[in-house]
Amino acid sequence: MFHVKHEKEFSEIIGRLSEVGVVVDSVREKQLRLYYQLLWVWNKKINLVSRIRTDEAIKKNIYSSFLFWSVLNESSPPPGFCFADLGSGGGFPGVVLSIMQPGNKGVLVDSSRKKTLFLKKVVSELSLNATVLVKRVEALSLPEENKYQVITALAFAPLDKLLGYAAPLLKKNGFVLTLKGKSYAEELVETGVERYKITPVKIDNSWCRLVPGYENKTMLRLEL
Repeated sequence: MFHVKHEKEFSEIIGRLSEVGVVVDSVREKQLRLYYQLLWVWNKKINLVSRIRTDEAIKKNIYSSFLFWSVLNESSPPPGFCFADLGSGGGFPGVVLSIMQPGNKGVLVDSSRKKTLFLKKVVSELSLNATVLVKRVEALSLPEENKYQVITALAFAPLDKLLGYAAPLLKKNGFVLTLKGKSYAEELVETGVERYKITPVKIDNSWCRLVPGYENKTMLRLEL
């Protein structure tokens, strides 16, 4: 059972998402509610998000995850694609992507055994089309046929490291989505920028109103 306070907070999240054009049907809302509940229960054990203003931290991460989903929809990857969420942690954005796009296979990667236990619990309880890897990203090695069409990363690593990790894991014409501050250009200096097609994705003002600080953020789409 949800605590009354948490039920109110969850209803607020669903309502605020509708303000930015995100429609969540009853099946996905049920999954999101359970995910939200599991976040609260497990955060007391393993600190998935900050324990200071946990409600605000969870909300911000969920909204950020839906922003990834919104941008991904606009990117029109091929149907039935496979994506990897690097440094998935509490499942942001990987769990939300798996809930909202069940036809696509998700791989949630994290090196923390405790966090991957949580992710496995979520995948099982929500019956998600996803698997969980307990592994350091730099240790991943895949044959071409098993590489990913899309790689997502939220607050995972500086751009040079992220791209170094992601490049060997991407299919041809695949891309990386990551959320960065406006100073991302400084990070690009060290990435060998000429190797990548980098497309900043403008974040709509409605999202900036939803999450304070988004006016200083940039979603980046990076292709080899």
